Amino acid sequence: MGLANVSEDDQEAESFNTVRQILDLISDYKPIVVCFDEMESDHCNEIGYTARQVTAILAKDLSDKIKRGVLLTSIFPDHWIHEVKKLSNADSVIDRIAEQVIDLKYLNSDDVVTLVSRWLEEFYQEKGLKTPHPLYPFDEDKLRELGKEKPIVRKVLKWCAENFKPCISGKTDPEEHPVEPAYKQQIVALETTIQDYMEDKATLTKALRLGFTAIKGEVLENVQIVDILDVKVKAVDRGYLDFKIVGKENGKDVKIVVAVLQESGGLFVQATLKRLIEYKKFDFTRGCLVRSKQINKGAAKAQEYLTKLLSSELGGEWVLLKTEDIKPLLAVYSVMKDRKNDELSEEQIIDFIRQKGIASDNYLIREILSDPSGQVPEDAIDEEIDSSNVILTKVVDAVSVGTNDLF
Repeated sequence: MGLANVSEDDQEAESFNTVRQILDLISDYKPIVVCFDEMESDHCNEIGYTARQVTAILAKDLSDKIKRGVLLTSIFPDHWIHEVKKLSNADSVIDRIAEQVIDLKYLNSDDVVTLVSRWLEEFYQEKGLKTPHPLYPFDEDKLRELGKEKPIVRKVLKWCAENFKPCISGKTDPEEHPVEPAYKQQIVALETTIQDYMEDKATLTKALRLGFTAIKGEVLENVQIVDILDVKVKAVDRGYLDFKIVGKENGKDVKIVVAVLQESGGLFVQATLKRLIEYKKFDFTRGCLVRSKQINKGAAKAQEYLTKLLSSELGGEWVLLKTEDIKPLLAVYSVMKDRKNDELSEEQIIDFIRQKGIASDNYLIREILSDPSGQVPEDAIDEEIDSSNVILTKVVDAVSVGTNDLF
C-alpha cells in the first residue's frame, strides 16, 4: 500500500511521533490540557529513569512540539529536587515548567462540615428538595469526629456514601460498619470457592491466626489470650507447627500450639503429629490438631503419635475443621489482605471482628481453647470411602452407557 515498514526498535519512537502529530493537529482547533497523575509511583524504566523523570522529559518534548496547550502535573518537593533537577538536561526541562509550590493541608473538623454542607446544598438545590438542616441526613458531631482524624477528601466522600441514610421518625438507621460491605462480598464469593481453600494450609492458618489476634486480651473458654506467636523451630522442623497461643488458664500459663493438617500423604501427616507431641522441645503445654479428614488407620506411626497426643498424659486435642466454621474467618482474612483496595485499615477490620463476634463466637476458635476431649472426631471425612464412592459412580456410569472403559 506504499506505507513505511517500521521496525520493532523504532515502533515506540514512531508511536510518540504519531501521537504528537495528532495532538498538534487538535491544538489547531482547541487548546489541549494534558494532566499527569499518580506521580508518587517509584517504578523505574529499563534505563533507570523514574516515573517523575520520564514524565518531565515527556512534558518538555510535548511543549516543544505542540502549538497550544497546557501540561499539568504535581511532584513532591523531594522528588523535584533529587530527581527532576538531577536530569542531564534539567535546565531545558525547568525552563519550560512554571514551578509553583502548594502547601497541602489535611482537613479539620470545620473543613469537613463546610465541605459536606456545600455538597449537600448543591445536591438538594438540583433536586428541588428542602431539608430540616444543612447537613441532613448526617449528624454534625459525627462529621466533626471524622474531621479529628485529619482525613483526605476521598475518605470524607467514602464516609458520606456509606452513611447517607434517611432519618425515620427523627432517628437515623443503625450505621453499617465500614468493613461490612467488603465482608459480605467475600462471604458470597466463598459460597462457590471455599473448597479451593480447604487444602490450602497457608491460607487456613492465616485465617485462624487472624481470628486469635483479633481477640487478644479477651477471655474465652477460661483462657485469657495474651499473645499469638510463631513456633521457634530449626530448619528441619519448619512447615509443620503453625502458631502458638500464649495465655492464662485459671491462673496458670498455657501455651497451645496449633497445626493445620489437611494433607493426605502419610509421611507429612506422621511428621506433623510427631512434632505435635514434642511439648518440651518446642515449648508448649498443649498440642492442637486442626483437620477435617480421618488419619489412615494403616499408618501405624501416625496412629501411635495421635493416640499419644490425645492421651490424658499430654492432653492434646483434635478439632474438626468444617467449611461453615472456617468460612467467616476466611472472609475477614480476605478483607484484611485486600484492605488497601477497599480503603480500610487493620484497626477497622479488627474492630469489625470484635463487634460481630466473628472470632469469639466461632466454633473453631472456642474448641481450640476449650478443655480437650481426648476424642477422635466422629464426623472426620473418610477419604477411602469417598474414593470408593467415586469408583462406584464410574462403574455405574460405564454400565449405563455400555462400555468397559472405566478409568
